[in-house]
Amino acid sequence: MWHKKLLFEEEPYLADLIWLRERFERLSTERISLKISEWAEKNRYLSSELTDNPGPWDNTYAPFTVEIMNRLSPEDPARDVVVQKAGQMMITTAVIENWLGFIIDHAPGPSMYVSGSKDLAKNSVEIKLDKMIASSGVEHKLKRVTRGSRSLSGNTTARKDFSGGFLLAYGGRSTAAMRAIGIRNMAVDEVDELPPNLGNQGSTIQLIRSRQRAFDKNRKTLFVSTPILKGGMIDQLYEQGDQRKFWVPCKFCGFYQLLKFRGKLKNGKRYGIYYELEKDGTLIFSSVGYRCKNCLKDWRDIDKYDFLNAGEWRPSSKPINPFFFSYYLDGLYSPEYSWESLVAEWLNCWDHSTQRVKDINALRVFENTARGRGWEERGESPRFERVIQFRRQIYNTKEKLPNLAAIKETGSPILCVTAGADVHKNNISVEVKGWCVNSCSYSIDWLIFEGDTENLQSPAWEKFRDLIENGRWVADDGKIYNINLTLIDASYRTDEVYRFCAPYGDGLYPIMGRDMPPKNASLRQFSSYTKQGLTAYNVTVTIYKDRIAGWLRRDWAAGEKQPFGYPNFPQDYRDDYFRQFEAEEKREKVISRAKNLRGFVWQKRKESLPNHAWDCFIYNAAGLDMLCYQINLRELGQDRIDYLAFWQYIEENERFFSFAA
Repeated sequence: MWHKKLLFEEEPYLADLIWLRERFERLSTERISLKISEWAEKNRYLSSELTDNPGPWDNTYAPFTVEIMNRLSPEDPARDVVVQKAGQMMITTAVIENWLGFIIDHAPGPSMYVSGSKDLAKNSVEIKLDKMIASSGVEHKLKRVTRGSRSLSGNTTARKDFSGGFLLAYGGRSTAAMRAIGIRNMAVDEVDELPPNLGNQGSTIQLIRSRQRAFDKNRKTLFVSTPILKGGMIDQLYEQGDQRKFWVPCKFCGFYQLLKFRGKLKNGKRYGIYYELEKDGTLIFSSVGYRCKNCLKDWRDIDKYDFLNAGEWRPSSKPINPFFFSYYLDGLYSPEYSWESLVAEWLNCWDHSTQRVKDINALRVFENTARGRGWEERGESPRFERVIQFRRQIYNTKEKLPNLAAIKETGSPILCVTAGADVHKNNISVEVKGWCVNSCSYSIDWLIFEGDTENLQSPAWEKFRDLIENGRWVADDGKIYNINLTLIDASYRTDEVYRFCAPYGDGLYPIMGRDMPPKNASLRQFSSYTKQGLTAYNVTVTIYKDRIAGWLRRDWAAGEKQPFGYPNFPQDYRDDYFRQFEAEEKREKVISRAKNLRGFVWQKRKESLPNHAWDCFIYNAAGLDMLCYQINLRELGQDRIDYLAFWQYIEENERFFSFAA
């Protein structure tokens, strides 16, 4: 009986073991992992409050984000992921938000979100991240925490606690955020809004990296930003990675290519974005398209869905380590910002009729937000060899002015004449320039009047006075010119300069140079003031140095019209004149140590180097702007600088020249 009872009691137990063994044998030995892009399609829902395309997440809408998302999945070997991008590229929504939601729901760990400022971080959490958490069904995973005797919410703007981890949100200017707690997952948004250094603690990027040392083997660090300046932090980070770009196929020939705003083949044919304008210069929206680099057939913005989903990321450089991946996204790839809108934005900063920039500030915004490229400060010192090689023309200072050549080369004869003067202890340097349409110039003479400039009766001042009052030049087409406007630097021998200018009134103005325009100035280039009863001007020399440096770097092929601002010099100008253009260079400078602000200023390479020719060119360029503004205001009723109207008016009315009898 006892034996039978024991068997009776053991049989059910053995049966359970057999059942469990069978179930275990059926289990797969394969590890099942979930990628972030898969998690997003399974869990994410976009609200109509944040997008024009609400509904369940669909990776085919912005397919270039899929690889970037998956680099942040735990199984991927990537440790550093950098994204340099244009605006409206879905990177914040697709990559940052999906990653943080994935961490909370699927791969918990100590995490941090850093943005350019405290306000940016706060807005990102409250407007975007909180809505993502709520709509993705992971809000219940956030918990309350107990600190001392108090029970606190684990779901605030600055901190979110969940089982196995937490998420901290900070503005990137907080030094406290860069110390103490170790972080495994670090998302840094708007990198170029961060200060390069945090006080006296060192590099911001290095401080961010130092937070992750305890998780070096399984950390994930994401850097995302629309760039501001070329060579900025996101630029530098991108160059450290493998520099991936997104290649897409042509819908007609299948040729894979990088989208380019404007491209030119060796045979002269154009590819990239194309468009047509009405006669009045307005954009014909229906004309906007993209031309294939290979077959030159046309795509439309509506084709983006097809070619983006057939696209692929390709590296273009060797990274500093095999775990460093970097990505660049031009606005041409945006599923949310159409090519039509991009071209309209381009035309806000580019004058199609003159083929030149019409708004440098608008161009800077376009480069940053529409192209995802850092703005390059174009102000490097012009090189002597380049200037002397390309810009000496076949005319001399003692001969007639070369109007016949100017008409062929620029599209007009010389239309007005300015002079710029720089005062020194024992001489006055003066350059006289003739200006053609599109601000192309022909240097007429470079003069140095010797004499003690403290004495207004000295030969230096007498010769300068004679030049202003009696200077006269004849061109090879019979036109006769006098100086129409002269600027003289008053930063040295200030009282003498003001006394010299006082009898002249209009047409001769003392000036003071400054690096930045005054606040609320109607014109950034110059502003007037009254001194000792006469009109004088502050001139923003940085603007003109940037402008002239760009003019001196421009190329021109004989037979074509010279580009805007192209300067021409006579054959008999000496080499030492041209070497003065190398005297200054643009350097980065700390503007405010307290706020970690930096800017760029022109400085002498060596204090002993002469730069008088460079200065006189600046005064001449400013004089042309003032002359243009006076005509626009007084004779055309325009309260702005409008060169198109200015050139047309002074040429048609023969405003600044006469003819030989």
